[in-house]
Amino acid sequence: ANSDKSKCTLCPKGTWSNTIGAHNVSVCQNCSAGFYSSAEGVADASGCNACAPGKFSKDHGNIDADKCLDCPTGYFQRQEAQTNCTVCPEGATTDKNGSSECIRCDLGRFFANGTCHDCDPGRFTDARGSTQCGVCPAGKIANNQSTACENPSWITADQCNDEQYLDPLKDS
Repeated sequence: ANSDKSKCTLCPKGTWSNTIGAHNVSVCQNCSAGFYSSAEGVADASGCNACAPGKFSKDHGNIDADKCLDCPTGYFQRQEAQTNCTVCPEGATTDKNGSSECIRCDLGRFFANGTCHDCDPGRFTDARGSTQCGVCPAGKIANNQSTACENPSWITADQCNDEQYLDPLKDS
């Protein structure tokens, strides 16, 4: 026997084994998907590190944290050790890759095509997570932030009585 050339070898990165007296590398089991191990000789599955929130991995036997991929924009993952990400609900998105939470568009902004946009001038939205901006009722205009409708600083036809009309050439 070549006993002078034999040696005990640690299980490689990305694997673990709690088997004593093993004769070959086949006893080394891959870390599960959603985990990684950059160390050799991990003695238990709990020695594999979890991918962080906002990240995921579908592969087994990952050898480094960079194998945990960022959730793409518009997707999130709140928990660690996950194999996928979840799409943000309607009216919400993420502002970057690798997010653990979705954000809702602020007042005066609406969600379309995976991102938040400002309301067009003259339109408004007074709810977070809106998917469109509304038009103000007759006689009102959107404020500068597009978050509400308000009376303009000038007289409108809606302010005239039944027997009146708005004469743009006359000062009040």
